[in-house]
Amino acid sequence: MYNIILYSLCNHRPPVENGDPEENRVVGKRQEDDFKIHSHSLTIHASQQGGEGNYIANDDGGGIQRDISGFQTCSTGGKETRPKNAAIYYYIKID
Repeated sequence: MYNIILYSLCNHRPPVENGDPEENRVVGKRQEDDFKIHSHSLTIHASQQGGEGNYIANDDGGGIQRDISGFQTCSTGGKETRPKNAAIYYYIKID
């Protein structure tokens, strides 16, 4: 197995808010990489250079400058940020 983290499976894991959001994992189950759900705020910097409503983004020339803010990108992602991983049991042999 290349590029995968071996994740120690525990039957006594704490509640979801402190542990694995995917509660009922079994040995050998793989999870793909993911990032936690989020969005970004967006501001558009523009200036007017001609007829009414003709705005060019990030223009350094003369004209009426305007910042348009309050936009949000769409939310995307999952329950947690994680690398690719597989659930396994670790055993420690004590002689």
